[in-house]
Amino acid sequence: MYRFLNGQSRVWFAMAVCSMALALQSCTSVEPDLVKQEDGYLYGYGKGGSPEEAELEAKRDLIANALESSMRKRSGESRRIIVTGETARGISLEAKRVAELEEETSASVTLRVREEDWESYEAGREAALRKELAPALARLSGARPGAGSAEEAVSALSKLETAGVDGLLTVEEGGTGLLSDAIADQLARLADSVSVSLVPADGLLRAGQAVTVRLTDAGGNPITGIPLEARWSLGGEPVGELPQSGRTDGQGTAGFQVPAGGESPAVSLRVTAAFAGLADADARQTAVRLSSIDKQLSVEATYVLDESLANRFGSFIRVEAGTFEMGAVPGDKRAPKREAARSAETGTYEIAAHPVTNAQYRLFLDATGYEKAPEFFDNPDYTVPDQPVVGITRTDAEAFAAWLSGVTERIVRLPTEAEWEKAAKAGRTVAFPWGDENPADGSRANFRGNGRFNRPSPVGSCPDGANPWGLHDMAGNVWELVATLPQEPQIAKGGSWMEGPNDVRISNRRELDSAKTYADVGFRVVMEENK
Repeated sequence: MYRFLNGQSRVWFAMAVCSMALALQSCTSVEPDLVKQEDGYLYGYGKGGSPEEAELEAKRDLIANALESSMRKRSGESRRIIVTGETARGISLEAKRVAELEEETSASVTLRVREEDWESYEAGREAALRKELAPALARLSGARPGAGSAEEAVSALSKLETAGVDGLLTVEEGGTGLLSDAIADQLARLADSVSVSLVPADGLLRAGQAVTVRLTDAGGNPITGIPLEARWSLGGEPVGELPQSGRTDGQGTAGFQVPAGGESPAVSLRVTAAFAGLADADARQTAVRLSSIDKQLSVEATYVLDESLANRFGSFIRVEAGTFEMGAVPGDKRAPKREAARSAETGTYEIAAHPVTNAQYRLFLDATGYEKAPEFFDNPDYTVPDQPVVGITRTDAEAFAAWLSGVTERIVRLPTEAEWEKAAKAGRTVAFPWGDENPADGSRANFRGNGRFNRPSPVGSCPDGANPWGLHDMAGNVWELVATLPQEPQIAKGGSWMEGPNDVRISNRRELDSAKTYADVGFRVVMEENK
């Protein structure tokens, strides 16, 4: 049944509403939200399954409207304020029902309060909240970074928002600075003074190993109890269950174990503070504020899983120190004078059994974020994972080697021309890695006219061409960059799929423009002996 509850002065409006609703035949279905709103009053409307539920919803709406009105008057800001049922129940504001409609399965109610009554009540409520929460700001302002002061700040911010006054309550009565802004600013200041580090900072991770996060203040003292979240990813895609969570212990540390899964051994870890997760579920604006502070307390790094790395990079062949005969074999009429035989000496080193592949180079790109991808990485003829990577410069090859040095804790670099030839000859005086037989039958090397390939072939595709030490593709497939002095021309060795059979001789060499890339030039690496 529909009733006006505010006396004779409202009867004329009910009659007017009824006259405009002839199709309804009566006023029993007139919604309370059609009540004419008078100046000097604030209104709220609510629906529910019972009159009690409807009144609570109306009270929530009334308080939200009242808070929004206060905000517009004080700051000119206009935004929707969400008032929870718990907040509404805690506000003992005397609001009057001005209309209600109770039906079989639902009810609706309209409440109102005088603006001056609201402003008087709200002034007292805000004074009480200021008295309760201002000390938290004082403690935060003088505190060193720590979980206690930070969580007190989070609690205060949540309470300000759920009370609907995060945009209203000032630090001082009559002031302009908001208490919520002051608390958030102090929390951000504390976050700025915290140092976040990872151990290890990069490199290899072994099976079951955890990465340790450490938080310290400006004086190097550990910060305990800080909530953290860890997210592992590969190329931006999540790896494992996310997020991992923890808190710093008495030493200011927390450990996060690398998850299983992922097609690449290169994984990235990002650790951030997790204060946003401590905010009240209804304090959405507070959670947004805290998310930006969480990002201040963050650190990230990329790692390589060593058991996968070994599988991805295959074997390295050890070459002992000593002298050897470099250059063309005696009587080789195909060799120009620049390939004349001469004695050369090398130290001990290990050389990769294959040229660096697309898959291996992709691992480097994923792990480092190296910005310059190979020139032909968008061409499917040159991006088969087991093909040698091409379209790279010497600078790119050296960047790859520097990265591999870091993850293996070995010195990795391009081979010198002498090291490359010594490894290819495998202790013999021969024209080709397999011996002196001409490669024309096409089974030993990928060269122009071999009858099998017309592009770079997957490494190891010509096993008959391997030398006695187990090195593959030292003849044909792709030219391989070797280390040269900066003032000297860039040299490549071994011939390629674009050259004839005579060009895949061990002593042959090609001069390149070091700044250019080529569809038939790749590289392999050597590791220096551990000292």
